[in-house]
Amino acid sequence: MLKLTPAPTFWAHVDISIAGQEQPARIEVEFRHMGREALNAWMAGLDPGSTYVEAVTPMVVNWRGVDTPFSAQALAALLEGYPLAARGLLDAFVRECTEAKAKN
Repeated sequence: MLKLTPAPTFWAHVDISIAGQEQPARIEVEFRHMGREALNAWMAGLDPGSTYVEAVTPMVVNWRGVDTPFSAQALAALLEGYPLAARGLLDAFVRECTEAKAKN
């Protein structure tokens, strides 16, 4: 049954590219749900001067599959150590918020 009020967070798989490895690392990330207005405001607030940390901090709540518990400092370290991690996080978040899923 569809609930008119969505859950405040949701989990999604995120692939993180790692230099020198053929396959990306797959982690699970808990994202903060954003309604249409909040999503539009977040996207409008992203500008070329935004850092990766500024871009993804509002949406990431937690993670699984990383050797360090989630914190703002750990997120910043992930984004510093793996430059493509921000792209993976952003792509997964936008995909989950905007694409319909078909389940059998």
